[in-house]
Amino acid sequence: MSDPALVARVRAEVASGLDPAGLLALYGDPARRKLLRERVRAAARASLAEAELDEVCAELFGFGPVQPLLDDPEVTDVLVNGPREVFVERGGRLARAEVAFRGPDEVAELAHRIAASVGRELTLEHPFVDARMRDGSRANAVIAPIGGPSLSIRPPRHGSRADFTPPRPACSRRASADGRTSS
Repeated sequence: MSDPALVARVRAEVASGLDPAGLLALYGDPARRKLLRERVRAAARASLAEAELDEVCAELFGFGPVQPLLDDPEVTDVLVNGPREVFVERGGRLARAEVAFRGPDEVAELAHRIAASVGRELTLEHPFVDARMRDGSRANAVIAPIGGPSLSIRPPRHGSRADFTPPRPACSRRASADGRTSS
């Protein structure tokens, strides 16, 4: 986990002028992510290992401790049931992830950032949000009094429509091409 004092200092210098609602979208863009990383490295005033730089950037601009999971192209779902109850789905199999949040407040903060990024608020009157992020991710966040804080994040699938369409038999394709389909 990243050093809280370092994160606070970098947040004051780099993220203070940025719209919190737009931070997740900024971090989702590879070119902007690179620029943000450079700004964080400069603001840190210390040499950071790549892993530490990744952690600080993910905490400030991304999805915090679950960012590495969301960056993995094999991951289809990330579920956060509590600070130390994080699960990941790969290849249709759900497993406990080797990541954790500092506490429920960090999970709640991420839930609020997700809601803000789509122009919504999490409150006692509206304690859940279903969000489609700018990058195509789907996120659901829940806070008290319903439960939580808890999250589910489904990263966008990158593929063509053909990847999700079952193949049709050749004779059916040929008949369709000739305009002779059986109804």
